[in-house]
Order: sequence, then structure tokens, then C-alpha cells
Amino acid sequence: MKKICMAVLGFVLCLSCMCACGPLRSQGQVDASIDVDENISATLKIAVKDGEDDKKLINSVAAVFNETYKNVKVEIKPFSNDVYPYMMSAVKTGTTPDIVISTSFEMLQLKNSGMLYNLQKYIDAEEEAGQFDMNDYYDAFMRAGQENFDGDQYLIPRSADRVVCHYNADLMKQADAWYKTSSLYNAEKCESLFDLIVNGWTWDDFDYVCSVVRAWYDENGKADRYILDGSWNWEAVWNPILASYGVEYIGDNKQVLIDSEQTREALDFMKSFVTKRYTSSVSSNFYGGLGMFFFHSQAAKAAAAKVGQTAKYYEAAQAGRYSEFYNVVSMPVREGHENIGSGIAGYCVYAESPVANVAWKFLKTLLTQEGQNAMSEDSALNYVPVRKDMSDATKWAWGKGLDGINLDAYLYNSGKGDDPDWNCFTDFFLKKPSQALNLLNCVGNMVSSYVLDQSSSITLEKVIGDCKSTMTGFMNMR
Repeated sequence: MKKICMAVLGFVLCLSCMCACGPLRSQGQVDASIDVDENISATLKIAVKDGEDDKKLINSVAAVFNETYKNVKVEIKPFSNDVYPYMMSAVKTGTTPDIVISTSFEMLQLKNSGMLYNLQKYIDAEEEAGQFDMNDYYDAFMRAGQENFDGDQYLIPRSADRVVCHYNADLMKQADAWYKTSSLYNAEKCESLFDLIVNGWTWDDFDYVCSVVRAWYDENGKADRYILDGSWNWEAVWNPILASYGVEYIGDNKQVLIDSEQTREALDFMKSFVTKRYTSSVSSNFYGGLGMFFFHSQAAKAAAAKVGQTAKYYEAAQAGRYSEFYNVVSMPVREGHENIGSGIAGYCVYAESPVANVAWKFLKTLLTQEGQNAMSEDSALNYVPVRKDMSDATKWAWGKGLDGINLDAYLYNSGKGDDPDWNCFTDFFLKKPSQALNLLNCVGNMVSSYVLDQSSSITLEKVIGDCKSTMTGFMNMR
């Protein structure tokens, strides 16, 4: 999941452009017919970030798409800069794509500039014709592609993107063996640490496991190591924690509400992991095979391969035996107030695309079982499907080569059937979109400066006061 601060950077640029020029066009002028001749001859231009993974993904879906639309040529247009400036430049030079890659936050920015086609027109028509059903997909991830996360669809997610807890299975086995013979052993709490490391585990469970690992490190010549790479400055980590404590950022009257007891409690909770020497501003070097835990949304295959580059695990990684040294579990949650950071990347259709209906058919193909499966079939990444009927990784390509890895962590309690939906999106900046980056930075700086400070020179009252004052200033800007 792309970090939000980069994704929304263009909001500020976008505001000035919109004030000066207005939206590029009124949206929805292109015919929204879903009746596309399968023999149509057309070129479909798709803009993606300049990297092999994104190109492979499009080519894999194109192969499925061309089984039906044989005369449509899919042309990939790679770009290296951020999405918004790329699209602004493309509009000026007349080189706009028909489809462009985007995150949910970039989508809001592009939509507000009038650059995106409202895909709800196609979805409504397809559903009325009985050819599409939104209930096939995880509601949370589809909503992340909607206007204000609860409106018309402007972005089609390519995969489910969620923060998980990666861990070093080899180190954990060693710590567990030590635990069972140590004075810390408590059969009433757990006979094995692995009894606690399961999907749906709580922060109390996580804290207990970390306390054991800390003791094991200290007694076995590893006192200089940290346990966790927590990504504390990332909104996808701190926002769900703050939400679980009931923190409110901005009221309906635009008043800043960050100065609260809930904020103090949440910050002290995160700070406790530093105080107990579980984490710090210094990396635990998870990728180097030294750290135990890593909070991130990275695909399991990519994370395992990264750890597998170390000399100790290289042979097992090359043989595809990832579970010998790597595994993953859902993010810990606060019991009774469960929230897990989530987001998406996907694709939007340009508002003035002359082949918008063909572009929709391509994105509809991406959402099919065949399309979702193709993305992982020949890729180095195991994209997590947004389809509910593909959640069992053992039956689909996204679980290929990952035997013994707990891939259920990526979709645990995401709203399938009677399951609750624990997905938590960062959306408070919608109260003032023009100041999105600044508002996010205010809270992010408050969290990281207090949580990661090891000198005790930064007080809770100061960081909250500074955050409130600065946020208020941005909220008062025009």
C-alpha cells in the first residue's frame, strides 16, 4: 500500500489548478453503453508506473480480455512521476491514456479535477442486465474506490490491500523453544507462543509475545536488537490504533478535536512499545533476518523473498521453502474496538476516453475470477483478490508457491458472509481536502515525535498542543 502522504501530495497542487481553471470537463458525457461488439477494433491505452510488476499485471489481464475482444490492442504507457502531474501533462500534450493506475487518494484528486469517468453508470447498467453483482466483492475495498469512500465508483481495485504482521518464523521457533524451558513459562497464558500468534490476536497477546522475545534476546546475546519494525510514521498503522481508542480528528463544524483523553491514551499505548524496548526509531532489520515482526501491507511472496536474500535463509528461499523462516498473521487489534489499516490501488478511466466502454470491459475482466487469477499466475507478487469467492488461497494462483504461509491474514474479518469488517481507512482529511497533506503530516508528526522519542524531552501535552494548533491553522485556511 502506497503511503498516503505521497498519494495526496498533489491535492495542494490540484486546488490551485482547480481554482484557476475549474474542472477539465463535466463528467459522464461519454456514452455509457455496455453493449460492446466483441469484434470491435480499437487501441486501449493503459498508463501504469514504470515497473515490471505493473506491466506484467496488465499483460496478464489483457491475455484474458483478448480471448473475447480479439481485435483490441492493449498498449501500455509507463510513467515514472506521480499520477496527478502525469495526467495533467498528458492532458496538455494530448497524450492521455484511456485507463490510468491510481490509489484511492489519487482517485479523489483526479475526480475533483474532472479527469475521471463515473464508472457507476456502467456498474448500474451491468447490474440491471444481470451481468455484474457488487455483492461478489469485499465491500470495504470497493468503497475505497468510490467518491468520498461512499458514493459513485471512480476506481476499480485490482487487489485487497491491508496491513498485516509479517514475522520471522525461524526466530520465533527458537524463542518459543526457549520460552518452554524458561522461568517465564505460563501454561495458563499459552503453552506455546504460537498459540497466541493467530489471526484475530489482540494487542495484549502481541505484548506478551514481545515480552518473551525481549527476554530471550537479552539472555542470548541479542540485547542490542529490536523486535519490531513498526512503521509508526505511516498512517495505515497509527490511524487504526487511534480509531480503536475513539480518537476524533475534526468535528462536523470543522473544529479540531485531537486534544482529548483518547488521544493521550492511544499515544501512551504506542509509546509503551518503545519504553519496553520492542521497537525504536532504529530498524530491527527484519529484512536482514534479525527482527521478529514487521507491520506492512507488502505481499507475502515479496516479503519472504526479501528476507530470503540473507545468507542464512537463501538456500531455503531458492527452493521455495519460505515457511521455514517466514510467516504472516493479521495485525493485532484492540479487543472490542477492532481496526486494521487498509487501502487499495487500482485503475480509473479517463473522462474523455473515446473508448470508455471498452475500458470498462477491460476493468470488468480484471474483476472476474479469470482476471484476478491471471494477475498472480505469472507474477512475482501474490495479489490478494477482491472477490469473496477467491478467499481460499489454496485454490487460486495467489497462494501459489506459498505452502504453509497464513495468507488468510490478508482477508481476516473483511466482511465476507457473517464475518465483521475490521478494515479501517484514513478519511479524516476529507473535512478539508485542500489541506490533506498538511493535516496528515500534523498527526503523523505528533505520533512519531512522541512515540519514537527516547530522551523523554518531548511531552505528551506539547505534541498534542502543537498538533491541535497547527491543524487549526490549516483548517482555517481558505
